[in-house]
Amino acid sequence: MHDLLIGTRDWQNTVWSGKFYPDNLPDDWRFCFYSNQFRSVLIPGTVWESVTAEDVSTWIEDSDAEFKVVCESPAWFSEIITIPELQDCWNSFQEITAPLFNQIAGYLWSPSAKQLQQQNFLSGALEILSQVKPVSLLLTGKQAEDSQISGTGASICWSIADSESPEPHGDFLVALCQENDLKQIRIVIEKLSDWMGENRQAVLIFEGDNALVQAQQARMIAEMMAV
Repeated sequence: MHDLLIGTRDWQNTVWSGKFYPDNLPDDWRFCFYSNQFRSVLIPGTVWESVTAEDVSTWIEDSDAEFKVVCESPAWFSEIITIPELQDCWNSFQEITAPLFNQIAGYLWSPSAKQLQQQNFLSGALEILSQVKPVSLLLTGKQAEDSQISGTGASICWSIADSESPEPHGDFLVALCQENDLKQIRIVIEKLSDWMGENRQAVLIFEGDNALVQAQQARMIAEMMAV
């Protein structure tokens, strides 16, 4: 069984200076400091919009091989409405992320309403994306209900504030959590453990100013539960 991956969305929140990061820690040392405390991170789409090859190389140098990342697709990725264009853009994105390949747990993609309205676009896109790494889709409300992803290997991202349990689909699941009490975090971990079973991977990502504290608490709970 895979261990549950736990981390935060991004590692650069300025609120964490002086609380998690030492006051005198240079900004470009934060990834290294973070990766020594946690086993995973979600790299937001906004980061990919300005990242350089040097940045990616630094991340690899500053983390060990067991540290895993979830790559959120950039915003421009959700504007594409034809499969050929998507293939071209995906190839370009792969060139940027390629050095991180062995540390990528999977991708988080937020299809736009425009994309979901295109017949067969979602299935075609997932066929391309899932050839590289597994995909978790960030869908909301009726979008999730109407999505036809069974058999694609993709999952529907579990937004914990919006639903009680994760959908059963997929091989890799991203769960997004805002601030919760310890009892609720334990329940979330139990549900993710059940979802993972023997051979699936899930990553629990905390968001917001208190994300680091919550992630640390979740990691301790998961270790006590042997998840």
